[in-house]
Amino acid sequence: MKFNEKRYFLKNSNLLAEVHNSKLTYCCYEKPEYGNYDIICKDYLLITPNIILNFFRKNPNRDYIIVRVMTDEHVLPYCKNGKVNLQELKMKPFKHFLIYKSDFERIYSETEANLDKIEQLNTKILNIKEQKKDNNRNIRLNRLEKDKQIPFKEDNKKCDEEIYNITNEIKRLSETFSINIMKNAKEVLRSHWNGKTIESGHFDVSQGKLSDGLVYMIIMLVDQFAKSGNWSGYTYLDDMKGAALVHLCDVALKFEESESTNVFSYLTQIASNKFTATLNSEKYQRRIKSKMMQAVGYNPTFGEIVDEEFKNIYYDDEGNEIVDDDSDDLEESSDNETTDENY
Repeated sequence: MKFNEKRYFLKNSNLLAEVHNSKLTYCCYEKPEYGNYDIICKDYLLITPNIILNFFRKNPNRDYIIVRVMTDEHVLPYCKNGKVNLQELKMKPFKHFLIYKSDFERIYSETEANLDKIEQLNTKILNIKEQKKDNNRNIRLNRLEKDKQIPFKEDNKKCDEEIYNITNEIKRLSETFSINIMKNAKEVLRSHWNGKTIESGHFDVSQGKLSDGLVYMIIMLVDQFAKSGNWSGYTYLDDMKGAALVHLCDVALKFEESESTNVFSYLTQIASNKFTATLNSEKYQRRIKSKMMQAVGYNPTFGEIVDEEFKNIYYDDEGNEIVDDDSDDLEESSDNETTDENY
């Protein structure tokens, strides 16, 4: 039997595009091409000659490159107590800078590039990140207990410290180049800014919104997630879906492209956490109701009886159930029965 019904699937690339379009509604820029970026950096000093040189080698016909820098320098003066409140800003602030190829070639020839050293350090960071992924994978797949997770978590802390130290070393090596290239760069986009131009604009957090496409994809993601076998049988499924939708719309733009490109995993994990939180809340309310009923004189529910029985079951390291040896008790009871029959 053939079905003509079209099926729509969520793709990570489409989600990334919609998140990007939604973030642009919070930004001030003059030309549409300034809204797109070619590379993204967490800091000005991480604009290394390596990434710009690799970009122009891959795109020889381009005369310029647009760099997104994650910075809050234009937002801090308007924040309370000098701290960025992401709940109010909805997303992390950033800027776009336009760098021409001619300026890059001139500064690149004038300064000491340290290309090989920076490349080695970047490779080291990638290897450390892979090691962290392996540690997290071992914890998740093997379902290790908290005591057995400690070595992996300590190793992850060491990896974070190494990444931090290597990043500072990269900043030191590329400091001269980064400062000189930013002197010639032109700011073409500013987030949380409203106006026709950046110079005449002003700080504003109320102009942006989620795109219609992103909202539709979030609704579609929650509906598909709710159909999975883990959640589809609960009577309060609509409460779970509603809580997940509200929370996803609130935090969807907090996804950072500088950290990862897997926005699908980010949104799915948030939905899973919200479903679990709603389930725990419902269980807590149900427990209170049951205790009040037992205080009046009602018997405990079947679920509570089963949970109490499961609490008394213990397992060994291999996952096998530990059964108490009651053979002595059985022998004593059989001896008592035989003596009763003789009398």
